[in-house]
Amino acid sequence: METTVVRESPIEIAEVPSAKAESRFYRPELDALRFFAFFSVLIHHGPHADNFFLSLTKAVGDYGLSMFFLLSGYLITELLLREHQQTGTVVWMKFFIRRALRIWPLYFAALAIAVALALIAPQQLWVSWFGIATMSVFCTNWVLIGPQLGVLIGHLWSISVEEQFYLIWAPIIKFGGKRLVLITSLIFFAVAGVWLAAFSAQGWRLWFQTPVEFLFFAAGALIALQTSGKPLRAMSAATRGTLFLAGLVALYAGSAIGCIGIDHVEGFSAAQLFVGYGCGAVGCGTIFFAALGMPSVPRLLIYLGKISYGLYVFHIAMLKIATQVVPGSKGSALGMMSVDAVALILSIAVAHVSYQYLESPFLRLKERFTVIQSRPA
Repeated sequence: METTVVRESPIEIAEVPSAKAESRFYRPELDALRFFAFFSVLIHHGPHADNFFLSLTKAVGDYGLSMFFLLSGYLITELLLREHQQTGTVVWMKFFIRRALRIWPLYFAALAIAVALALIAPQQLWVSWFGIATMSVFCTNWVLIGPQLGVLIGHLWSISVEEQFYLIWAPIIKFGGKRLVLITSLIFFAVAGVWLAAFSAQGWRLWFQTPVEFLFFAAGALIALQTSGKPLRAMSAATRGTLFLAGLVALYAGSAIGCIGIDHVEGFSAAQLFVGYGCGAVGCGTIFFAALGMPSVPRLLIYLGKISYGLYVFHIAMLKIATQVVPGSKGSALGMMSVDAVALILSIAVAHVSYQYLESPFLRLKERFTVIQSRPA
């Protein structure tokens, strides 16, 4: 499969590859969507201004991680379904090796850096040693929540949820194919609803719990089932724009009317949880469809999507630096945007170095265990 590139400048447009080879699946627009998800997370974790601008950015920022989970559910399901269709099975061990080579090097490097910094400045850059142990075996979200893990790595609890999804999804597709994917995804939706109703008194702590977050993986998996093996419908720019705005409206409704239980929010009902998480799933899915199959994508956004894992890992540290160097960063929309901008630039620089010198060698090794190529030709 070939990719047509008009010019070499990183800010030019890259054409979406045509599907000439079934052994390769790569959609550059999803890299761009990854960056959108990261930027949403950055906004959420950055400083807030008490005005209408805050309410708009908060609506998007609250669901950045949800978009990451939906993307993961879609891509993992699509790739494993293609592998199952072409080979008649899913090589379970190769799948786990691929995921480990993609996730573990940077993840454990980040844990090691956090420990080293905590030894140097234990008061300012503390870590939870029990948290480090649970993060090492990817179960931290069941025993600790983000704020308890440490100053720089609290947000990495989400990797535990990812790894738990990987653990069960490959055998589901290996032994059950599309039918079991559908059944399991519907079960995930049902379990999430029952869990929210049964444990609504736990409030914001629900955000860290696997049965709740699996809702978004299930949404991505259902999208993969709906689109796998089918030609994508052409959409006009106006239609895509309308879908994108509709997705933003759904996210805003979920944040303003409902609740998804983050930021130590207390005192909301099961009905608010249903609205919050339901609108989140609908909004993220609608934005996903707005991007899926875009005929052209800026190459800069594609690259930023490729390094989005590093952006996510390092952005908390960069936000802390930006807050210190930007004067008057609290209480105003201008200060908020300035901190976010500085943190974004710093995150891109650090993530670029990480991608080139830490992640890329493992990505090249990962190719040896790849059945369906998921990188550009």
